[in-house]
Amino acid sequence: MRVRPCSKRLQLLAAVLMNALGLLAGLYGVLAFKDNPSLDTIVRLDYLLWADFALTLAAVAINVKVFSASHSVASTYVLNLVYAVLLLYARLASTLQSMLDYDLMNPPVGTVYTPRALPLALLVVVLSALNLVPSLVHLLLSRPVALADAYTLHQVLERAKPTLARRLDIGTPRRAIPLAFLTAFIVRLYPELKYWPWHVGWDTVEYVAHLSDFLEKPNPFAPHYWMGGMRHIPPLLDIVLALPARLAGAWLAFKLYPPIAYGALAAVTCVFAARLSKDWRKGYVASLLSALYILNLRISWDYQRQLLGSILLLATLAALDTAALGPLSKATLLVLTALSHEVTAFAAVAVSAYWLWEALKRREKPAPPLVALTASTLLELWYWGAPVTPNPYTQVVPPGLVPYDYYSEAPQTLAYLVAGLAPLLLPASLSRHKPRYTAVAALALLLAGTSPLIAPYTAAATWYRFLIQVSPILAPVAFLALLETRADGRLVAAALAAAVALPSAYYIAGSPMTSKYASSIREFPYAMVPGNAPHVLAEMNKTAWLVAAGNHTAIAAEPSIARFIHLYMRNPSPQQLAWLWSSSATLPCNITVTPTLIVTQGELQRGPCNATIVPVDTNATFKVYLVKP
Repeated sequence: MRVRPCSKRLQLLAAVLMNALGLLAGLYGVLAFKDNPSLDTIVRLDYLLWADFALTLAAVAINVKVFSASHSVASTYVLNLVYAVLLLYARLASTLQSMLDYDLMNPPVGTVYTPRALPLALLVVVLSALNLVPSLVHLLLSRPVALADAYTLHQVLERAKPTLARRLDIGTPRRAIPLAFLTAFIVRLYPELKYWPWHVGWDTVEYVAHLSDFLEKPNPFAPHYWMGGMRHIPPLLDIVLALPARLAGAWLAFKLYPPIAYGALAAVTCVFAARLSKDWRKGYVASLLSALYILNLRISWDYQRQLLGSILLLATLAALDTAALGPLSKATLLVLTALSHEVTAFAAVAVSAYWLWEALKRREKPAPPLVALTASTLLELWYWGAPVTPNPYTQVVPPGLVPYDYYSEAPQTLAYLVAGLAPLLLPASLSRHKPRYTAVAALALLLAGTSPLIAPYTAAATWYRFLIQVSPILAPVAFLALLETRADGRLVAAALAAAVALPSAYYIAGSPMTSKYASSIREFPYAMVPGNAPHVLAEMNKTAWLVAAGNHTAIAAEPSIARFIHLYMRNPSPQQLAWLWSSSATLPCNITVTPTLIVTQGELQRGPCNATIVPVDTNATFKVYLVKP
């Protein structure tokens, strides 16, 4: 469509006026800040730079609209486009840099610039001035200056569309699955690189120490030391990481494992969602939203065995609900799921039982589900160490059930449901996809997870680990429901998707912005950060090495530093390395039978114990005492 000359000149005049007004606003902000650098003037500067940015982009849009369909792409209006790209980079990069330098505790509008961000921000004024030059030329000549004969911009874009659509299409598994893996891998790799060489997560240091123990004593079914006691530990993660740890060390293995495993979880989510919807584009978007969901990120924070179990459980459900594998493969996946973690073993028991019931109902071979059920049940019993557990209210209960204080645990359970799982439960319940085995697993986990709300005196131990396990298996169904909402409901779907992604952006960046949200959910870190500040970790690591190198017969330490002491001791017994779970700085009398090194943050008090306390090193954050009976 041709633009009438009068209308064209008016549009070009409007572009010049907007550009000039924006430039004046930016210059005023710069000069005011230069004369009086203060919080007031730097905030005002950012508002004026945003105004300059918006008005200059509007001027570019007018120039491109007027000339793109009628004049050669080798013309001066393309300079407007080049300046617009650079302007976008300068504005967004300066804002993002300022926000990241303050762990996102810096607003996007009214930003307080950091030294690294200020030069980028000032480029907005320079680019606005440069953009004014071709805009004035266009107004004076009523046309751009053609540098060569060529297609118009409109023709170039029309010719490029098929190629771009073909190259960028993610509608095939060959592209969707690797992209899903890569996206989640990068999301989870960022905090690992940011805090290098320290591990993200609190438990992760203990995982490193335990893997080193396993390399020295590679018996997957022997009890191993874990957080001050001997336990039957689900062995699959140790087996998977044994070779990488041999080659690169356990420390590096657990820097690389979380991003790789998180990428694998996203890839499986993509496959499951694509098979449910018959659309690989939807599969990828569902995997992206799942990778950004804050509960899934929390699993990868330091629930490392549960992360592996999540991958295998979701793969199992995908196989069962989409008939993708044979019975033997499905049974194998269920057993591997049970070998990964206690919670996923519980889910494997529930799914195997339902599979066996369906096989008997349909008169199919019951052997595969029966084998999976038997193996999963035996593994769960082995993890707990007994077929029953004593209970003060009912005498005995099945393993894994413990009494809780209703007034303490029930409100936390309700908060977990509302703050953590509600964004998934609602859309999943309304989805047109009804994967039966996924529903069985989710219902079993929800029943165990909400047990403190229902039957607190026989509730599932660490109930919150069951609730969080609902997240990765329901995510494909829930996010597909958002993607497949009718046209009149897409605004709601977009709002829910934004509500999923926004907290995670702060969470991944290590921002305290999510601290209030995280505090409402049980055992939830405020962000994807190490268990302690990096300078504290360095001090703890140094103290732990000195304590372990002393070769004393016994050590007792507070949990935060006991993890690091374990790094330098192979396969200790609970008597050799005791964890002081109490926050009291009073000497525990039960560990004063032999000479013991006590490592604590507070000044150690003798209390009622008849022992001699000799200070060894009391100048650091963690103080070391030698206690003699």
